[in-house]
Amino acid sequence: RLKPKALDLCIANFDTTGVSSQASNKARMWQERLYAVWRSDLSFTQKLMLSRRGIMALPYHSIKNWLRKDEK
Repeated sequence: RLKPKALDLCIANFDTTGVSSQASNKARMWQERLYAVWRSDLSFTQKLMLSRRGIMALPYHSIKNWLRKDEK
């Protein structure tokens, strides 16, 4: 029921050319995220919930990097 309102206000200012923006680093980032989740003190169910996206993303980006290297 809320209506959006435009504001002339900067919420965040960040660099879009950093390490996390580079496609070649995506697999490593997902690997690190999954490692952090599974090494945490969260319950098994919470770990599974937080890992769902990474379980799909890590192999996807790993294969993409492997194919990119073959093209060179």
